[in-house]
Amino acid sequence: RQFYNILYMATLLTFLLVFFAISLILCFTDCFDKFVFSKMTLNEPNEALMYWKSPPVRPFLHAYVFNYTNLRKFMAGDDAKLRLREVGPFVYEEILERFDIEFEDSGNMVNYQESRDYKFRPDLSTREVSKDGVVYAPNIPMLTVAATQSNANLATKLVTATLLNSIDAKPFVKMDVDKYLWGYYETMFHLVRSFLPAYYKEITSDNFGILQKRKGVSSNRYTIKTGRGDFNEIGQYQRMNSHTTLPYWSTYDCNALDGTDGTKFGPQTVKGRKPIKVFSPDLCRKLQYRFSQTVRMFNNSLEALKYVLPTNTFKYGGHSENKCYCDSKCPPEGIFNTTACSMGAPMLISYPYFVHGNISLYQDEFLDIKMPEKYAQPHRFDSFINLHPHFGFTMATRNSFQINIVAKHIERFPPM
Repeated sequence: RQFYNILYMATLLTFLLVFFAISLILCFTDCFDKFVFSKMTLNEPNEALMYWKSPPVRPFLHAYVFNYTNLRKFMAGDDAKLRLREVGPFVYEEILERFDIEFEDSGNMVNYQESRDYKFRPDLSTREVSKDGVVYAPNIPMLTVAATQSNANLATKLVTATLLNSIDAKPFVKMDVDKYLWGYYETMFHLVRSFLPAYYKEITSDNFGILQKRKGVSSNRYTIKTGRGDFNEIGQYQRMNSHTTLPYWSTYDCNALDGTDGTKFGPQTVKGRKPIKVFSPDLCRKLQYRFSQTVRMFNNSLEALKYVLPTNTFKYGGHSENKCYCDSKCPPEGIFNTTACSMGAPMLISYPYFVHGNISLYQDEFLDIKMPEKYAQPHRFDSFINLHPHFGFTMATRNSFQINIVAKHIERFPPM
């Protein structure tokens, strides 16, 4: 009997010790989490805010340009299709600064603007063609004006055609790669600004370039959550230019400023492997990434959660969540029309080489575009984000998109 009493007391004592140890661990873990979250919250002054203002990690932008190699033969009618050859990568290091910072709502939200600069990295770029190398590429300002003439009356078409002919505007330009990307003087650009007054608000440079809007001081002013009130809301967009929604799409859900900038996410969302949302001002929409798998990083020393952008992001049939991003006539599967938020420019976004897109995109009547064999491996163009499994900050990311421009024949409009 005494033996059983001793055994009972030993068992009870062991249970209490284990319970105490678990409670201590949980208490310590909770206290540690709160301590780390407090250090990651955007408060002034703290290190998190300093690193957020001037991020020490600088992402790389890899730009590839399609060179139209047989333009003269095509225009002369000798070749039936335009042949496109990829040139690149031209790698630029992004330097981001956030400024004009103002806190509100007792420090729960912060307002700011952004400035970006891009430093060319020849050591990471192609040596086949320099950034000053010449390519033949679409004349986007001219094609933008042409797009406005599709439903114009004959008199308007004649006036516009006369203006284009007076400055010898052509659908294609011969241009240095660096200038084509970041800006060059184009007479047609000033005509575009006259046709599309929105350019006056968003463009501060006299030059035009494919990526020109990304460089320099952004005209947008953002408001995000600091994480002070609820750390699971850190980085969530609240306003852009004092507006809580966008004006471009047909439903509230698609117009909502829903998501973060892609650098941090709420720990509860990440721990639950729930979909994460990134709001892209460049695309004027949110992108929803889904958990894919657990991966190892940094020489297999750290674990990360890999989230991938679904292949149906730019598909509409059977995907009701995407229907509001297009009007009554949606583009082919695999294409996202950004004309509404591109100041009238007929711009379309897709995955590189139209992967995951409708087969008609590969079989264009006038374009000969083939994916190089070096890109044949699966998931080559996946867009993904690797997150810390506990604290929700980004450890690695890649986004792969292709910018396309619409060019079509317009009746009774000679330039096209």
